[in-house]
Amino acid sequence: MKLFLGDRAFLKAKALLRVSVFFKASVLLKINALLKLRVLLGICAVGLLFPSLVYAQHLVSGSTVTHSKPQNSQLTIVPVYQYHNWAPFYFQSGENHAGFALTFMEQLNQFFTKNYPELNVQFELHPVTRAELNALLKERQQGMVLWANELWFKRLFNEPYFSATQPIYWDNEAVVSLTKSPVEYSTPESLISKKVAGIEGFYYHGVDQLVSQGKIERINTNSDRINLEKLVDGKVDAVLITQTVFNYVLPGFADIDFYQASTPQDAYSRHILITPHYADYEPALNAYIASLPSNLVWANALSSYGLDDLVLPFSLDLNELNNFSIE
Repeated sequence: MKLFLGDRAFLKAKALLRVSVFFKASVLLKINALLKLRVLLGICAVGLLFPSLVYAQHLVSGSTVTHSKPQNSQLTIVPVYQYHNWAPFYFQSGENHAGFALTFMEQLNQFFTKNYPELNVQFELHPVTRAELNALLKERQQGMVLWANELWFKRLFNEPYFSATQPIYWDNEAVVSLTKSPVEYSTPESLISKKVAGIEGFYYHGVDQLVSQGKIERINTNSDRINLEKLVDGKVDAVLITQTVFNYVLPGFADIDFYQASTPQDAYSRHILITPHYADYEPALNAYIASLPSNLVWANALSSYGLDDLVLPFSLDLNELNNFSIE
């Protein structure tokens, strides 16, 4: 397995960040002319930890939740909606559920129990589809949304509705091709006259407009792994794939030389989004996120993949990304 990156991206990455042993290079990302600068976005694939089935069953619930604000006298149950229901976020593994969402939630609850016992709160993971989540939010269901960016939900509301934590980590939509026929990417126009594989239901800003004009042929499946197999079989020219997922599936293609364009199709930060009823928890949630780099359980989960660097190289005002990052 080899992953090739553009030469300039490698040289700049080597100068700015420690090169990951797994990748042997970091990816130089450019967030189009909107940001007017090239920035290095070191993307970390997050790890996979298998909590016990007993804990997973306790943590994951599809039941209706009675909402209440923090009180000392009774336990507050806060629903945390998870719609990234695929590996490595959250998925079925044999008879159990697995994915780093479970590790994240386990550590979140332990952090609050230890550091904020007076809140008497428990966060409960609720796997839903994106369509189900949209319906809940339109009904003003209160809770939190994991791994999300508020820009992806602005179509649902006429005014700002969520508060957002600090970034958990940065992610991007990588443009992946084969080394023997590399596709470099700078703007959506780079993909004109090409067959591009993506995920059914995903919106790729800029690319989809050219697809609707017949200038790019988009092939949709419900699996990133299938899309990569189509690339290997020569059925598409490039694949648009979330960096987190690409890092996870890459070891399964040990004999394939992939080329990842030095500029992603899109780049964004992932947060916990908080509805108004639970806005008081934001400072404590930010404290938890800030603690993750020194969390040994989290680090061990990441190390199980050989990917133990969680890089937050910069922060961006969400207003700068308005109309840019939409999942």
